[in-house]
Amino acid sequence: MNNFNKICEDIKDLRIQGAVNVAKKGLEAYSLKPSKDTIRKLLSLRPTEPMLRNVLDYAERFSVKDTYSLIDKHFEKIIFYGKKFIKHKRKIFTHCHSSTVVDVLKLNKRLHVFNTETRPLFQGRKTAEELSKAGIDVINIVDSAALEYIQKSDAVILGADAILDNGNVINKIGSGMFAEIAYDHRKPVYIIADSLKYSDRIVKIEHRIPEEIWDKGMKNLKVDNPAFGIIQAKHIKAIISDFGILSPEEFIKEIKKIRNKKLICFDMDNTLVHSDRAHVYAFNYALSDLGFKKLTYMAMAVHFGKPKEDVAEAISGTKDENIIKKIIEKHDDYLYKETKRYCRKIPGAERSLKKLKDKYYVAVLSNCSHKSTEIILTAAGYDLDFFDLLIGSDDVENPKPYPDEIIQAEQLMRINSEYMVGDSIYDVRAGKKAKVKTIAVLTGHYTRKELEKEKPYKIIRNLRGLLRIV
Repeated sequence: MNNFNKICEDIKDLRIQGAVNVAKKGLEAYSLKPSKDTIRKLLSLRPTEPMLRNVLDYAERFSVKDTYSLIDKHFEKIIFYGKKFIKHKRKIFTHCHSSTVVDVLKLNKRLHVFNTETRPLFQGRKTAEELSKAGIDVINIVDSAALEYIQKSDAVILGADAILDNGNVINKIGSGMFAEIAYDHRKPVYIIADSLKYSDRIVKIEHRIPEEIWDKGMKNLKVDNPAFGIIQAKHIKAIISDFGILSPEEFIKEIKKIRNKKLICFDMDNTLVHSDRAHVYAFNYALSDLGFKKLTYMAMAVHFGKPKEDVAEAISGTKDENIIKKIIEKHDDYLYKETKRYCRKIPGAERSLKKLKDKYYVAVLSNCSHKSTEIILTAAGYDLDFFDLLIGSDDVENPKPYPDEIIQAEQLMRINSEYMVGDSIYDVRAGKKAKVKTIAVLTGHYTRKELEKEKPYKIIRNLRGLLRIV
């Protein structure tokens, strides 16, 4: 049996347990056969797994590597909030097995945990084993003893397989009953889950084969084996996720705020970063090394904003494609080594971007290569994780002034861009060709008069002015 089929079988037969583990294994299977057929196959295995659907969607849009990175970032945030939450707890009741719940419980070695064995497949035993090995006192109980131990607990902590649009949570069968018991006895119920488990679709409750419960066939006997049940939002005190510790209502509001975000695209050089000096030094290094005459700052900078090949042709005066390629290679080599000395943020740019993040996904579209874009932004002091998307000239067939970078950003994010913001006439032309509102900023070499000729939607002095428009 090949690895892909083995993973599918393990997911189907519950040899892989927990929504996060299922999602990660699903990603591994998708990496072996990246196609829409693979996605359909994986989603058919476990219908009550929206996290699997969400991560496969993300992997299809970006990459498997990016998706693993997203899961890891979410996990770090959950642990951060979970550590604060669990610090002063003493007695916890939990049900079934959730790797994320276990990881949070392990943060307090003084805990006493009461956990169910979880019929019919005894997933709770895995929880008990992992916690006991971590040095935490555990009492493993039959499911029907839950009332007595919930009454002894400070709180009930459960995982989630799905978080629904009304704030209800789907988790292992029995979870809803235990949450209601806890609510009736004034014991707070907390859900620990990744926001990737949210679904605005109807989530089908999986019913598994009767033989998992009882393989005795008898006349007039029917065995039902629902794998999951619903925890009512009114019984939940808070959901602990990568968003923080929020009530179900607050969690849904945060999700919808993110889902309703629009896309705004930014040029990099002279819009977010003053990097002309770095490019001038890098191009002059390349010109000199190849026997060309060095140029003054302004003689070279007037060409910035064009595709890099056009810049190399303009400053060297040659149309030889091999020489142009060598100029760019030497430029990039120098840039990678020396960028930090010459790049800085444009004043007020980062603060303005942060104020936009609640309403917009932020994409950076540059006529530098993807690697150069990352290096320049990092050298200027930006955190790359802040940006939702970076697209370099080598990520598209035709960079600005063609609309390819904007179109690719829209396709990857699966939403239309509302604005293209940049300092050059090429940014404005690209935006207009992509049928996006263009905002020209006067932090580059182009004058207001030059930019006005391109008829952008607005012209602003700096990015602070953007906040009055959007």
